[in-house]
Amino acid sequence: MKQLGCAIFVVTVSAGLFGQCARWNPQTDNPPPQELAAFLQQNETVANDDPCVIAALDILGQERATAYIPELIKFLEFRRKFYWEGTSFKMQPVTEIDHYPAAMALFQMGKPALPALLAVIAQEKPDSLRFKNAVNTVMLIHREDFPAGVRFLRHAALSQEKPENHQNLDDAVELAQTFCSKSTRAQCAAAARENTSPDKNP
Repeated sequence: MKQLGCAIFVVTVSAGLFGQCARWNPQTDNPPPQELAAFLQQNETVANDDPCVIAALDILGQERATAYIPELIKFLEFRRKFYWEGTSFKMQPVTEIDHYPAAMALFQMGKPALPALLAVIAQEKPDSLRFKNAVNTVMLIHREDFPAGVRFLRHAALSQEKPENHQNLDDAVELAQTFCSKSTRAQCAAAARENTSPDKNP
């Protein structure tokens, strides 16, 4: 798996987002977070690349509307396609996780999103897209200190009482290490082997 490095996050202005979505008027509307969250609650089963869902997820992330993290978590598998993909446009490439607006919104919210991401990792199957995107997002949040991200997951694994949840977190630790940069691999490996969990996770 490719190293995470630093995600190339594509920021789109609100008017551009809403311009592709017939639900909101880009000239007159500035929907509050609760309206965006209510829209997502009503549209949990939608086809990928729906412009209104992308707009709602992106704006909630830009607004850092942490109260609506549970709504964002439900869309971890929702995938967008950037308009230049498959064309002759020479645009800056994006990473795979950039295609998942809910993951990028949770990344923007930072550490407040970690408990919800941890719950997904503990409960989902390690080969699922939700699991992989959750681990990727945890490491994005720790992008300036990859070993801290591995340590966060390792300590979470040690605190699990259910064997299946513990195993899921162990698998997450293994996956997380693949995102560590060359200069931090040894520190990440050491964090993955820690055997004591502090009273509080980082």
